[in-house]
Amino acid sequence: MPKLGKHVVVQDPIHGQISLSPFEVSVINHLDFQRLRFIRQTSLLHYVFPGAFHTRFAHSIGACHNAQLVLSKLFSNLRFQESVYALQVFRLAALLHDVGHGAFSHSLAHLEPLGENFLPTYEEVFKNHGDWAPTLSDELLRYLKIKFAVSDRTIDHEVLSVFITGKILTDLQSSCDQNNLLNVDIKFWIQDIGSLLIEEVSPSEKFMDSLFEVYDVCHNEFVHLDEGSVQSERGIKSLHQAFKSLITGTIDVDRMDYLQRDSVSCGVNYGLFDKEGIISALHLACMNGEINLALHSKRSNTLDDYLWSRYQMFRQIYGHRTHSAYDLLLSLALGDLIREGKVEKPVNLQDYLTLTDDFIMSKVIFEAQKNPNKKNWIQSFAHRKIPRFLGMYESQITDEIWNQDPYQIYRHTQENTFSRDQINFVSITRKSEILKRSDKFSELPLIVHYEKAKDIYILKSYLDQSVFFDTKLSRENRLSDLVARLNKKNIYFYSLDHPATCPDSK
Repeated sequence: MPKLGKHVVVQDPIHGQISLSPFEVSVINHLDFQRLRFIRQTSLLHYVFPGAFHTRFAHSIGACHNAQLVLSKLFSNLRFQESVYALQVFRLAALLHDVGHGAFSHSLAHLEPLGENFLPTYEEVFKNHGDWAPTLSDELLRYLKIKFAVSDRTIDHEVLSVFITGKILTDLQSSCDQNNLLNVDIKFWIQDIGSLLIEEVSPSEKFMDSLFEVYDVCHNEFVHLDEGSVQSERGIKSLHQAFKSLITGTIDVDRMDYLQRDSVSCGVNYGLFDKEGIISALHLACMNGEINLALHSKRSNTLDDYLWSRYQMFRQIYGHRTHSAYDLLLSLALGDLIREGKVEKPVNLQDYLTLTDDFIMSKVIFEAQKNPNKKNWIQSFAHRKIPRFLGMYESQITDEIWNQDPYQIYRHTQENTFSRDQINFVSITRKSEILKRSDKFSELPLIVHYEKAKDIYILKSYLDQSVFFDTKLSRENRLSDLVARLNKKNIYFYSLDHPATCPDSK
């Protein structure tokens, strides 16, 4: 890439030409961002769909491009957008939203080689936060600790993204032109990017002041559904939430990239939708003293298509039973590597940054070639001896059946089952959250309709217009019904009854 100081245009197979600012170029050139070149967007899916070798690197740049398309639509009257702090934070949040992914992306978070999580828990991380987040401000650490410090849950990639964002921006601080940083302290950039990635992080006063300025210039572009004023702290906070929903919501710049990129790379049409149609119909709507993301009613069925595309990608592609089998086998092979001292669990951020798909796969292939006669899970993975598929069960995420042991679910849901003494039973679960749920923003945008005769916008309801809904249901029950039908959890059952069942045998 060109040196810092120049805008660059890169050619992308999904979006065509993508323009990047000097600051974005400097972020992309940082080694910790470059590592995304070696992390596949879809983990081991290329074992099922050979073309799915695309990376988190390309996806992140695509998400940044989508962010600019959204900003251009929502704030078309705002000139020199690159000089507006809040808008540049939004673009960088899109660029850096996945920088916290490690090897095999989401799969790594669920791997339990040797019966324990491979990644550390929140409690472990915050006990040693100096090893994991040395560049974060005390204020930002305080936000994170309030929510996560005592959790025994495996750390999420979103939080790791904030840690790594802090490292990247701190490293760049001395080399970046202050004009590129808009003369804003780097600690505010880190905090404000974090506020768009993690619900528990609050934006800085600098970010809120910038949003006030954006509203002053662009409020005539917004859809006003009542006479109430939104130029208050509450109104501007809601604008921040609208920004956040465009990074991590139901309609966001992340999904608008990966659905199309994954679909094209896998050679299927399930993830294709009218992205330009959705972006062209986006609005910011003012109502009851708040600013909300809205969609023009003419694109209600385009939203249907978008949601259905995501559902189909989970059902047909991401949740493919062979892909899930490879994830299981990877967990066992990684256990072999850890047991033999070839790979170590990460104990600090630098350890974590070395974990890429290429790093672990090179270990697997090297060990398989070095010991071709050794029967272990490394050999099974290298030779693709995947577990035998026994069945699958799908239900709502909130179904009480998920409180049962996986083997109990297997016995209760499958017609022909084996006893434990007949098979080496294993299982893996997948969750698909099509409608993003949050306490801070709605799962769905408002729907607004323009009445030309009166020259006004009026509020409509997606619950009345979508083809998804059962019109016999009351409006109150339609959203919960849609969430129940689209947000699913799957469990896949397998038997590890291939020859390499004794990891220590030779």
